[in-house]
Amino acid sequence: MLWRLAPDSPEPLYLQLVRQLRAAVASGRMQPGERIPSHRELAAQLVINHLTIKRAFDLLEAEGLVITKRGLGTFVADRLPAGHAAVGRDEVSADLVRAAQAARRLALTREQWNALNDRAWRASASPEDT
Repeated sequence: MLWRLAPDSPEPLYLQLVRQLRAAVASGRMQPGERIPSHRELAAQLVINHLTIKRAFDLLEAEGLVITKRGLGTFVADRLPAGHAAVGRDEVSADLVRAAQAARRLALTREQWNALNDRAWRASASPEDT
């Protein structure tokens, strides 16, 4: 999974991680039972404090989205919490609204917007989708 943090964003880094992991699970990019890199692995990869990662993981664990198995690591929960799909849809919807606002600021036409969406949809396909 490729994590992208925006240090200049008003959204705290740990919440950016939480949002991205929720979206990855909702979209199927991360599957139930899949291992998530450790706090220290992610901290090194993202060049941030490991306590920021821990804070995100603690929140996700409290939500029931991930589980930590002592000595083995952190994994996407086998059974996702009720309402998770709705949360994922809400996050995707919010991302689409932000993207549409950016497209309007760039004066893209509806046809250009639709073409970009189609291209993004195709680019996001996994081999199993084809």
